[in-house]
Amino acid sequence: MLGEHIRLTADAAFARARSQKAVDDHYFTFGVDPASGSGNGFQLEAIAAYQLTNAFSLGIGGRWWHLNTNAIDSFQQLETYSVDRYGVFLQGAYRFN
Repeated sequence: MLGEHIRLTADAAFARARSQKAVDDHYFTFGVDPASGSGNGFQLEAIAAYQLTNAFSLGIGGRWWHLNTNAIDSFQQLETYSVDRYGVFLQGAYRFN
């Protein structure tokens, strides 16, 4: 709690990608180039919530996913992929007692 009515929570998680499948396709080339690989990543989340009553709160939060993978294509070339997804959300919570 950050005072009488404001609560701050945070969460972190590790992610493992085991069987990533990717297809690279360009015009005027040799056609489809499939690749498969694996990698690691994480998720981070934080929420600031305001307690309006003993049972009801409203909050705003943010979430970020990050994933890095390495794959080998059909030509035995190493391909590195990096993905970031993030967003902001609003939430309402009601606690039954």
